[in-house]
Amino acid sequence: MTQDFGSLSASSTNTDFADNLYNSDDMASALFNALTPHGIFVAQVGEHDFISNPRRHLSQSGHLNRFIEHLEEAEFESIREYTESHGNFMSAWCFVVAFKSSETKERWYANEAEVTLEIRSRAVPTRSGSTPFLYFDGASMMTYQFSSRIAKEIFCRNNPAPHFCEEGHEFIPDLPNAPISAFEVRQWDIAGAGRGVSFEGDHPKDTYIAFDEGVHDMMVFLLTLQLIKKMSGIDNEYNSLLKIFDIYMYAYGFFSDSYGLASSSVDPGIPTSINHGCNGTNVIGVQDPTITELTVNPFVLPADEPMESTVFNPYIKRNHLIFSNAKEKTSLNVSAWTELTDNYLAYATNEWAKYVNDLKGQCAHKHEDLVTIYKQQESQS
Repeated sequence: MTQDFGSLSASSTNTDFADNLYNSDDMASALFNALTPHGIFVAQVGEHDFISNPRRHLSQSGHLNRFIEHLEEAEFESIREYTESHGNFMSAWCFVVAFKSSETKERWYANEAEVTLEIRSRAVPTRSGSTPFLYFDGASMMTYQFSSRIAKEIFCRNNPAPHFCEEGHEFIPDLPNAPISAFEVRQWDIAGAGRGVSFEGDHPKDTYIAFDEGVHDMMVFLLTLQLIKKMSGIDNEYNSLLKIFDIYMYAYGFFSDSYGLASSSVDPGIPTSINHGCNGTNVIGVQDPTITELTVNPFVLPADEPMESTVFNPYIKRNHLIFSNAKEKTSLNVSAWTELTDNYLAYATNEWAKYVNDLKGQCAHKHEDLVTIYKQQESQS
């Protein structure tokens, strides 16, 4: 019989029994098959690492790496680790969570209010009316969602070093950074399109695009998206405001399943108005004549460079905001008042064919962007 939730706990992780338990591909496959399609598996895996520890293959935590490798081979969709210090052990304890699907992962990223509401609705009521939990609430859940610095540092000590760890935060102090005051928003040159962005002065190649502002993306997770959709359909005084936000989010945001099912990342600053450079004319991002809306195959994703699995990657999970929007640089020397354009194909979602064809239509002046369409609808109403 399959279940929604499974757990594994050995009394000690430094015994032959525990080593055999965690170092078994048959065990990992059995755990996977015992869960429903949207099941979650949790295991305690011993004492949490210290920042001075070597990579796990060389430490007493070697069983954890092997266990995670077996879970990946069993085809769990995503794996996380988190630390809890209230277990009455001698130090903080480490746990691993494995998700079979993105649909279950979305609940992992529920916000504090959603978790607190869920606790209130499902917890056993007490006479005092207070929560029966001593060490868990919505705020506590927020600390589990993303990897700790220690987990990231230990992960990056693997040999060979993981791809993203070698890239680092992609912030090179010697390169210039254009602050937000260096930009100006103006009308885009292509007829029928929206606003665009330019520099007020000349900037050389490899200039960061407001790196210090890029980590302030507005993250809109799936449960919030669903709430916005539901409320925007209700006829009240907030209806028009929610519709404006809905259009803004879809027009300027980028969607991914990194936080479960579709979630949106929106840059709330000036750089969000940077447009797509048609036919490879972009001055930011990917400079490759084979990756433009005119040259790519709409039915085949371009081959990515080979890299390690991201099923379990504490580095990415800790630096998610940097990866989403904070590492853009100019790919050419850019003169003052030249429109800053990016290659939007680098942000393509799994709807690759639709994405490519929409960009083709906009560049051929056959399609208009969402912002322009919304403005036209507002003027006609």
